[in-house]
Amino acid sequence: MDRRWTFALALAAGCIIPDRDIDTEEVEGNLGAVRIVEATNLPASFYEACNPTKDDERVTCPQVPTGRRSGLVAQRDETGNILPYCVCPDGFVDTRTVPSFFLYAEDSDRDGPGPADTFFAVALLDLDSDTDAPQEFVAYEQHFAPGTRGEPFSLDELTEDNLDPIDVDAASGLPILFPSDTREDNGLIRFRFGKNSDVGTDLCNDDNGARLSAGMHTLTIMVTDRPFFTPPLVDAEGEPVLGIDGRPQRAPTQWGMPDIAAGATWAIANYVFECIADPADTPGQDSVCACVAEDSP
Repeated sequence: MDRRWTFALALAAGCIIPDRDIDTEEVEGNLGAVRIVEATNLPASFYEACNPTKDDERVTCPQVPTGRRSGLVAQRDETGNILPYCVCPDGFVDTRTVPSFFLYAEDSDRDGPGPADTFFAVALLDLDSDTDAPQEFVAYEQHFAPGTRGEPFSLDELTEDNLDPIDVDAASGLPILFPSDTREDNGLIRFRFGKNSDVGTDLCNDDNGARLSAGMHTLTIMVTDRPFFTPPLVDAEGEPVLGIDGRPQRAPTQWGMPDIAAGATWAIANYVFECIADPADTPGQDSVCACVAEDSP
């Protein structure tokens, strides 16, 4: 073959297209990923440095309010020994409950001075990571409703009245955490797990009224920046079901399934706790548990 033809074919195969007539289209996305934020355990001297006084000014502080850190959930006595949570007999409840607590999340998507996204959350018990039906693991709905919306919360609002008890110095009664001078404020979103009372959550005996089995359990709180996925409702042939208005109907929300097609990001916090069976024949007698009759004052 003539070399001139070879060269021409090579140019054609390369298909070099000039980019002067190509235009780009900006697609709105979800640039900031949601993340759950937790304060780091610090020595007491660091916390003391965060307490402003009339004589000195605060120069460095923990990044976020304490809330409840993920990990083991347990009560301890004065010497540090764990006081167990127990599966009580029918008609009894555990007086060792988990006080209501706050969980904080944020992302960098901003709308003027505040966060651009609305955050939603759900509580899941013993979630199977391989499941395609996470809504079957929804738990503690009376303490944390599925799809709970987070409330915007500024660190500048920290006062003794809106902090967890663990955020307040027992000796002075003053908050021990204040806004950081150096951390960028991404607009915290706060969730509260637990009833708005001093009753707390009986983890082992009150999962929507059901008792848990003895053993280790995991409470997962998932936070996402889009409403949870609600699939279209289809008939037996896989065709969309239309309403009287002609619009496609939606199936029940799949709590725990982020709507990835809508650009959702998500984060989770895992809390591990153990339930033991009350070994005593009569609750409250010769037992390490703290079960009492449900109608006890």
